[in-house]
Amino acid sequence: MGGKVADVMEKIKRDLELMRAIMRRMPEIEGVDLQMADGFIMMAPVRPVHSETIRKALNQIDDQLPAEQDLAVSSDVEFVWEEWGKDYAPDAIVWEGQAFRDNLTSASADLVTFACEVISPSSVELDYLDKAAAFARVPFAAYLVLDPYVRRAVLHSQPQDGIYHLRKIVTYGDPVEIELPFGTIVLDTSKLPVAPKDEQRTEWPKLLP
Repeated sequence: MGGKVADVMEKIKRDLELMRAIMRRMPEIEGVDLQMADGFIMMAPVRPVHSETIRKALNQIDDQLPAEQDLAVSSDVEFVWEEWGKDYAPDAIVWEGQAFRDNLTSASADLVTFACEVISPSSVELDYLDKAAAFARVPFAAYLVLDPYVRRAVLHSQPQDGIYHLRKIVTYGDPVEIELPFGTIVLDTSKLPVAPKDEQRTEWPKLLP
């Protein structure tokens, strides 16, 4: 019985390595968003509101990083953490400057101070729920969800014992104050794009009790 379990675990390991290799190559296809979850590779076109939100958020954050700290912003770097059971590549991060200069595409999650995800219709539960739980285990000092469809930001902070103890919801138009180990970053959500009116909503059914 033990031998069969070992064989299954080895096959899972090989399959994960294969999927990671595919994920590393797939970003060469422009305009496609890829995420790996529960053994599946999800592929969907990147909508302009998604990529523009990432760009504007990264620019705002980068402008506020203290010069005396060796920090950098990046996007779509794959991070690994033993407790996760899967890898994540956040839309935007603040992490160690040396890792950025090393041009890493895959790294340990403990290099990350802050992560941000932009909601897509296909990633609602993954971004709102799964990643909030995963990132608190490392922990990332703060995790921000930007939702151009509901037009809100959700900030998770104060991680302790594997969970975030503070969750703050900010309506687009108001600033989000993100307290990090090196200081406070303020994200002006009034400068972020929103989805077209016919795609906007008041809530995602998947998140309703």
